[in-house]
Amino acid sequence: MMLDKNKKILIVGLGLIGGSYAAALCGAGYTVGGIDRSADTVEYALANGMIASGDAQVSADYIEQFDIVVFALYPHIMLEWTRDYGLYIKKGALVTDVTGVKGAVVNRMQELLEDRAEFVGAHPMAGREVG
Repeated sequence: MMLDKNKKILIVGLGLIGGSYAAALCGAGYTVGGIDRSADTVEYALANGMIASGDAQVSADYIEQFDIVVFALYPHIMLEWTRDYGLYIKKGALVTDVTGVKGAVVNRMQELLEDRAEFVGAHPMAGREVG
């Protein structure tokens, strides 16, 4: 099943992993926005077609337009960001991450989001599995 391309996706953190997700999703035809604390990083992502819109400042007007929010931040920064700005996330949005550390954050993320949005932890795999 393919994700509805009418859904707008926000990537929070445009570093190596977040930027790669943004570029792949944008390249596949999804509307992707990005937030990063570095204005230079946002400008780079815009100039290289990795995102359709972006900002180095967090604002309710920008955040609330997205249906899916993907965090590409360290776990403790993701929790702080959600504590400070989670109320800007659209009610009913899907929230996920690519942090790779779950036990300490999954329950706390859902608490911070309350009933506004559903948090689904994800983990990108790189390299290869050897069994």
